Amino acid sequence: PEALADEIPKWKEKSGFEKEIALAERAGVRIITRLDDDYPKLLNQIPDAPLCLYVRGAFEPASLLQIGIVGSRRVSNYGREMAEHLARSAAYAGWTVISGLAFGTDAIAHQATLDAGGKTVAVLGGGLARIFPQEHVPLARDIVEGGGAVVSEFPMEFAPNRRSFPMRNRVISGMSSGLLVIEA
Repeated sequence: PEALADEIPKWKEKSGFEKEIALAERAGVRIITRLDDDYPKLLNQIPDAPLCLYVRGAFEPASLLQIGIVGSRRVSNYGREMAEHLARSAAYAGWTVISGLAFGTDAIAHQATLDAGGKTVAVLGGGLARIFPQEHVPLARDIVEGGGAVVSEFPMEFAPNRRSFPMRNRVISGMSSGLLVIEA
């Protein structure tokens, strides 16, 4: 419609584009698009790949040695042992472990990978300025300091919601050569 056509040229003023870029730069976050060489090759192959990713830290998007490990937030003792064992084994074999920084299996997989000296990538269901859950801010910091990355497709201050977690899950699976699901 004509009203929408009139709004298109005004997108920069209405979107808060400059503020978003400035916030990302202050936080040490780079924004990569599907056209950039460092956009994950596997992720670019899914039908609904994100147009861009916000990335804090380092990751090897061309590597095929990436395994997703996800599962229950209320993990049993056996599930905890399996998540730790599989994440450590992946790290020792040179695989990057990708998960969602959530309570339970995700946090266990990230921590076990770090403890084994491996690299891990946390994909968030919200913006990088709103790490959720807040209790995992130190874990996110350790992931970046350990040579991994924290990644999101959402704007910096986007608050996670019910719909954003399934979107996050497609990014985890889309970046991974395989996916291990523990107790879910």
